[in-house]
Formats: sequence, C-alpha cells, structure tokens
Amino acid sequence: MKKVLLASTVLAMTATVAAADVTVSGSARMGVAYNSEAVNKLGFTSRVRVAFGLSGETDTGLAFGASIRADNSGAGNNGVARATPAPGTGSGDVNGAGNQAAGSVFVSGAFGKLSMGDVDGAAELVTGDLAGVGLTGLGDLNESAFLSNTDAVRRSAARYEYSTGGLTFAVSADNPQNDAAALENVYSIGVKYSVDAYAFGLGYETSDVNGVSVDHIIASGEATFSGITLKAVYGEADDFGGIAGNDFTQYGISAKYSMDALSVTAFHRVAETGVRKDKFTGIGASYALGGGASVVGGLVDVNYGLGGPVDQTRADLGLSFSF
Repeated sequence: MKKVLLASTVLAMTATVAAADVTVSGSARMGVAYNSEAVNKLGFTSRVRVAFGLSGETDTGLAFGASIRADNSGAGNNGVARATPAPGTGSGDVNGAGNQAAGSVFVSGAFGKLSMGDVDGAAELVTGDLAGVGLTGLGDLNESAFLSNTDAVRRSAARYEYSTGGLTFAVSADNPQNDAAALENVYSIGVKYSVDAYAFGLGYETSDVNGVSVDHIIASGEATFSGITLKAVYGEADDFGGIAGNDFTQYGISAKYSMDALSVTAFHRVAETGVRKDKFTGIGASYALGGGASVVGGLVDVNYGLGGPVDQTRADLGLSFSF
C-alpha cells in the first residue's frame, strides 16, 4: 500500500511540474575593464545573474506568463523598479549597483499581447537600439534615448502590441498614478514593418514636463545580407527636458558581421542638445567557444561636448557564459 501511495504522489508531482512550465536560465562574466578617466583605470569585472521565466495557458487557449531576474525579486514583488537614468546612457535602462527592474507580466491571444511592468515603450519596441559592443556593454552608449519608462516612478508601465504578417503595431503608457506637475505621463505609439531581410520602424512619444509639451519621433531601418546586419536610427525631440527651444537630435549607425563562431560589431552614435554635441564610437568582437562560453571584448571612444570630460576611452575583455 505504501508503494502505491508513493507512486501516486510521484505521478502527481510530475504532472504538476509539467503543467507549471517554469524555466531557469542564467548568465555570468569575468574579465578586465579599462576607463581612461577613472582614478584606477584598470580593474576586474565579474557578474552572475539567474533569471526565471513563467508561462501557462488557460483552457480557452489564452497564454500568460512573466519573467524576472533573481536579483530584482524585491522590485518585482512591489511592481516598482528602483533605477536612475545615467547621463548619456540612452534610455536609462541602467544595470549598476542599486538599480532593479520590476520584471514583466503578460497575457496574449488572438487579440494581441498586453504586458505590464518594466517593459519598453512602443517607440523603443519598434525601433530598438544600435548593435552594442563589449563584455560589460561599456556604458550601453549604443542605446537611443526615449521618454518612456526611464525612471522608477514611471513604472509599472503598460504596453499593447499586435502583429500580423510583417506588420507590428504597439501603444504604451507609463503609470498615470504617478503623474506630477513636473512630469506628466508619457504616451507612445509605434509601427514596424519587416519583409525579407529588411525592417523599418517608426515611433512617437509625447509628455509634458514642467508644463511644456515634449514630443519625440524616432525612426529606424535595418538590412541583413551575406552575414552583415546594418542598422540606422534617427530621432528628434522638441523642448527636451521641458525647456522651451532646447531641441534634441540623435542619430547613428551600426554594423554586425557573423561568420561561424566569430561575431564583430561596430557603432557610431551622436546626441545633440542645444549647443552640446556628444559622440560615441565603439567596436567589439566575440568568439564562441561552445557550450555557452564566449571570449568577448570591446573598445569605445566617448567624446562629450559641453559639461563633461572632453574625451574618454573605455575597454573590456573577458569571458561570457550563458546557462
């Protein structure tokens, strides 16, 4: 009788696990990093992360799920991220000490997909970023700047998207519960069309900052041929930061070449605000060793305009692991 009870228990546990569909993945890195403007220019860098993916389906075929990293569990429990955008890093998706993302939750079906949490705005979803370089990202200076979902009080953000054929349509809004006189809610809309080896995206964002309307429009184009992927991005925002007449322009191009285990990437991006013009240029490479391990390195030249170091060089080299 005990054997029968034990077998029944094992079968019940197995069935439960199979239905849950919980996945665990991870990443890690180790290497050296260099910053020409740091007090100690050369140092070690290492990091390990564990991520959880949850998914399920109702009896009527409605899909649902969520994803979060273990180190962000506190923010995910509260549904509010703890992150602060760093100047020049683009969208503010910063992954340094003290920064947490709230994870994301979704439901999808024939109607499309609705996501909430730490999700990209519609404009960012359809246009994306230029190809990045380096083991650590080297400041993620390849990333475009967006109004949507750039700080902790904007979350939990919401985004709806629908795809048919090669066309994707999306709308999003930051959390209206946290509207303030200094920063009204951000709304975004985007559309993307993909055909064969080409993709084109167009996004629009709008918000009020200190009573001044800020509108941002951004476009991207991408083409892949003979192992090479080229991408270009261009965006403009008027009265940036809620300052009348303070227009913002960003543009850049990137290239990625892959052949067998080798991948080489490069980008050049420019961000102009008023009289300030910042330029970022990077090049990097990775070589897959198999089993999820790669040798990765990169070099970035940072040229700030008014209000920052005139020139800066960042570099890194090491091993990257995926599990």
